[in-house]
Parts: sequence; C-alpha cells; structure tokens
Amino acid sequence: MDKTMLWLLGLLAAVGAAVFLFLPGTPVATTPTTTVVRASASLPSVDGAIKSGEYDSKTTIGDVDVSWAVERNALRVGVVSPGTGWVAVGFDPTSMMDKANIIVGAVVNGSIVARDDVGTGPFSHDADTSRGGQDNLLAAAGREADGMTTFEFAIPLNSGDAADRPLTVGQTVKVIVAYHATSDALGDRHSRRASGEIVLTAP
Repeated sequence: MDKTMLWLLGLLAAVGAAVFLFLPGTPVATTPTTTVVRASASLPSVDGAIKSGEYDSKTTIGDVDVSWAVERNALRVGVVSPGTGWVAVGFDPTSMMDKANIIVGAVVNGSIVARDDVGTGPFSHDADTSRGGQDNLLAAAGREADGMTTFEFAIPLNSGDAADRPLTVGQTVKVIVAYHATSDALGDRHSRRASGEIVLTAP
C-alpha cells in the first residue's frame, strides 16, 4: 500500500472520530417522553399548583391526593405524591394495569415531562404512540416542593383513540396511582401503588 493510500485512510479515520465526538449523547433514562407545552384559552388550565376550590372533587388513594373536575369535554386532574420522582394515574383498567389510560409525569430540572400510556397487560404499560395510538394529553404542568410532586394534566373524556377508554359524566371510574420516591426515569419500578374510585360529576 503506497503512502498516498495510507494518508487517505488516516484522514478518513480522523474525520470519523471527529464526527463521533460531536454526535448527540445518549438520551437520558426518562425518554421517550413528551415535554408538554400545550395550553390555550380553549383548553382546561393547569399550572402545576393546586389551589383551594380549584377542583370539584378530591380523594386520597394510598398516600396520593387526587383532585379532579370535568370541563369542556375534558377531565382535568391534579395529583400530589409524597416523593420527588415520577407519578402516574391510570383510568378504567380491566385488570390491574391492563387497558388503563395511564398518564405519567415527572418534574425534571424544573420542567414537566409527561406521557400518555396504555396498559398493555396486568403489570405493564407503554406509550400510546408505540402501540399505534396517539398522545392525547391536552395540557400538563408540575412542580416539586417540600419533598412532594404536584402533577396537573387534562385529557379528553373521549379522545376517539383506540388506546384510550372513553369516560362519561356520571361514571364511577376505577383509578390506579403509582409513584417513585426519587427517580424521574419513567421506566423505573414504582415505590408504591394503590387503587381507588372516583365519580365523574357534571360541572
């Protein structure tokens, strides 16, 4: 092999190394997620803070406070978990997690990341978009303070998405909640989970 060929091979190797060094890094463990910034006057308003009288109804499921209200053909939900990791709420499962419409969120560096999931079995869930569905979150917001996470979001009562189970006013809905005490990685196993029921009353 002549010197010119060796020189060309060396140049190609150097260029390849430089390109590799400037490629984006590996995504953090919380991906895939959606940074939700959807908000407008026509959508239910969420700001990551739950104020007195803001919601029509409230209950505690396990050690997670759940508040909710029906408005503008949407369900607006506010949850407070006793941890600084992710928190999730699932609606109307058939068995454990299966078929539930699950909304999961975490506050990462002061910003909310959230995802619309579907229960894919009694002990598993995945993003709607990975199962042929759509991300139907209308709005989301959250904050961490005093070792707790507040997560607010809004979803359509009936998105028309096959991955979502429709909700109706007057319905008693089984609700599952889960959270992680410290981790924002949405794939990490929960620290605690619980289930309960809510009634979707008319506004």
